[in-house]
Amino acid sequence: QDSEFKKLIFAVGANFAGFFLYVLSAPVFLMQHLHLSEQQFAYMFIPTVACMMLGSYFAKRAAGVYSRQQVIHAAYRWMAIIAVFNLMLSLAISSWQDSIPLLALIAPVALFNIGMALAMPVLSLAALDRHARIRGTAASAQTFVQMLISSISAGLVVPLLWFSPAGLALGMCVYCLLSLLVIRRSHLWMGQ
Repeated sequence: QDSEFKKLIFAVGANFAGFFLYVLSAPVFLMQHLHLSEQQFAYMFIPTVACMMLGSYFAKRAAGVYSRQQVIHAAYRWMAIIAVFNLMLSLAISSWQDSIPLLALIAPVALFNIGMALAMPVLSLAALDRHARIRGTAASAQTFVQMLISSISAGLVVPLLWFSPAGLALGMCVYCLLSLLVIRRSHLWMGQ
């Protein structure tokens, strides 16, 4: 019945799904669209994990220095800019494939993770604080929602979008937008 809790855990799941689309579609994205071999998956996974770690480092540095509201606003601003840039770049590459290196499509996916990792601790802790006496149950609910969104992505969304890099970029934008629309209605966003 706690709508604030639902908003927070949905936001965590949707943000993660924006990146996870690329994990789920990695064989198609990397091998078919970027023409990489099975031994070159590190071209995507090293930068994406490194940027996730960088976002976590920023979250650690921001804790106690900036308000939760400031961190969330900055993280969503970053994710939205990167998601839109990713879509524009993907559309440009499909039009001018010879003039832009295909590996450039990996950079926005990695950079998106900075914002995702910056937002995740704030969202997760705010959700768990809603039910401080039953944190274990709250954490289980959060994990369930994240896995549910990831499962829907794996079974339904990714096969519809992996036809092109622009399809995956559109999926990232939609997940980011859904998360933003939900979190903007939360007390966390409004600083309450």
